[in-house]
Formats: sequence, C-alpha cells, structure tokens
Amino acid sequence: LCELQLTTEAFLAAKRATGHRDFEVIRELQAAVAEGVSWRVDRALAWGTEHATTNGPDALRTILRSSAAKELLHAAARGGHAEILAR
Repeated sequence: LCELQLTTEAFLAAKRATGHRDFEVIRELQAAVAEGVSWRVDRALAWGTEHATTNGPDALRTILRSSAAKELLHAAARGGHAEILAR
C-alpha cells in the first residue's frame, strides 16, 4: 500500500490559507485528548485562536462545533480526563 501526494502551487496556496489550518487544530486536539495531556489542549486552542481561518474571529468556535470536535469531549470523558473537560 502506498500513498502518493501531489503538490501544486494551487494546493499549496489553499493549504496555507484555508481549511488545512482548521484541520490541524482538530488533529492536535485529538492527539492531546487521546494522550490525556491538558497542556497540549491549551496549546492547540491558543494556536487555533491565532491561526484558524474559517469565519474570521469566530473561527475557533466554528471548528469546535464541527462533528469531529464534538467527539473530543466524549473521548476525554471516556478516558477519565477531567482536567481536559474543565477547559
């Protein structure tokens, strides 16, 4: 099995400017919750506040209301990570 990623100028521009940053916020939050590391959650939320691109100033709120993010609270609860749920 092999994955081939093609990168063009158009793809790079989209990756720098739009939804990829939002994806990175979710991905980092998922990793932090899975490991139960609250400081990583804080760092991901801070980075998302500064760099997320969807909907301007409400970008992080929009990301956290996505279906992928909604599962994060459940995962933290299942893992017994009360310190993450308190954020």
